[in-house]
Amino acid sequence: MLKLQFKNNAHPEVAVNEMRLTIGRDKANQVALEQAGISGFHAEIHNEDGKLLLVDLGSTNGTLVNGTRIQGRREIKLWDTIQIDTVEFEIVDCVFHAIVTGDFAKA
Repeated sequence: MLKLQFKNNAHPEVAVNEMRLTIGRDKANQVALEQAGISGFHAEIHNEDGKLLLVDLGSTNGTLVNGTRIQGRREIKLWDTIQIDTVEFEIVDCVFHAIVTGDFAKA
């Protein structure tokens, strides 16, 4: 199972099991983040044909993948670091992480 794992525990982990996952400051988003530099509807993660695509929705401050600002859509992979304002998170495979760390509680 794939999850968004937030650095510094900025937000609880979020399963990536929907076809579309919305991220932004507005409470209507599936991942609602409170930082002022995050747009109301900032970005989305799409699950299309077994690939994850990160889509910046024309946000004011942008979306970064591994330190590079994206425009439009970009494929993302396991362990990529995504940054929206000051919030950073990674795409992690919980089963793989459990095998490596021995922590099966979150798998």
